[in-house]
Amino acid sequence: MKRPLQLDDIRIFIAVAEQRSVTKAAKQLALGKSTVSERLHALESQLGTPLIDATTRGVTLTDAGRAYYEQCAAPIYDLEQANAHVMAMQHRVSGLIRVSAPPELATSFLGPIIGKFLHEYPAVRIELDLSSRNVDLKAEQVDISLRIGEIQDGTLIARRVCELRRHIYASCDYITLHGLPTGPKDLARHRCIAFPLLGNGVEWRFARGKQRVLVPVQGALSVNSLGFVREAVVSGFGIGMLPDFMAVALEQEGTIVRLCPDWEFDSIAVHAIVPNRHMLAKTRAFMAFVIAHVGAG
Repeated sequence: MKRPLQLDDIRIFIAVAEQRSVTKAAKQLALGKSTVSERLHALESQLGTPLIDATTRGVTLTDAGRAYYEQCAAPIYDLEQANAHVMAMQHRVSGLIRVSAPPELATSFLGPIIGKFLHEYPAVRIELDLSSRNVDLKAEQVDISLRIGEIQDGTLIARRVCELRRHIYASCDYITLHGLPTGPKDLARHRCIAFPLLGNGVEWRFARGKQRVLVPVQGALSVNSLGFVREAVVSGFGIGMLPDFMAVALEQEGTIVRLCPDWEFDSIAVHAIVPNRHMLAKTRAFMAFVIAHVGAG
C-alpha cells in the first residue's frame, strides 16, 4: 500500500524548485540535506516520475517537475497564509464577536461594559443578541453567551462571572390594596409572580440564619422574563422575586418596597458560556473584561 502524499514533502519540493538547490532548500527549511533528499525521492516515488535533475551545478526541473510546481506552488502558499492568519488570530484581539445575553443584563450593566471594551479594543466589532432563551452556541455561531442561573448542560464550557443577590418586592399600590406580608408564610395568601427559569416557580425558599422556610406561592402569572416580572411588580400586579440590581433604583425612588428584608434567598450565578475551550484571543479578552468589570461592580 502506497504511503499517502505528505504536504511537507510538497513544501520541500517547492523550496528545492525555487532555490534551485537541495543545499539551499535544506538551509531555508532548517532541515538536514539528507532529509530533504530522502523526502524529495519519496515524493517522486509516490508520483511515479522524476521531478528534478540534480547535478553538481545545481537543480533543474523536469517537465513533470515544472508542471507540478505550477500546480502546487500557489495552493501551498495560500495554505501557509491561511495557517499564519489563523495562528495570528489566537493572539490578536480583533474581528467580530457574537454575544448572546438576557435583556435584563444588557440594560442593567452589560451596555456600559461593552462600550468600555470597544473603546479599549477598537479593532473589535460586537453583534449582541438580546434573548432570554438558551441559544445553541455552535449551531448559531455565537462566540459567548451570558446566562443567569445554574448551567444544567455539563458539556458547555462555563465561567462564573458573578453572584446576584435577590429579594421579593411589591409596589406601594399593591401593599395598600392587599396589605404588607408579615413573613414568608404570609405570602401563601398573596398574588405572586412566578419565574420558573430560576427555580422560583411554585415554591420560594427563604433563609434566616439556620432557619429555612419553603413557601408555596400562587398567582395568575408565570413568565420567563425578569424584565416583565419587574414591570408587573411596578404596575401593582403582584409580588415578584428580583435580583437586587434590577430593583435598587426603583426601591430608592419609593416605587417598590422590599418585603421580608431580614430573610434571604440563595444568590443566583451569572455564567459566561463558550462553545469550546480553544477560544480566540478576542473571545478570551471579552470574557476576562466582563468578569473583571462585573465582578468589580
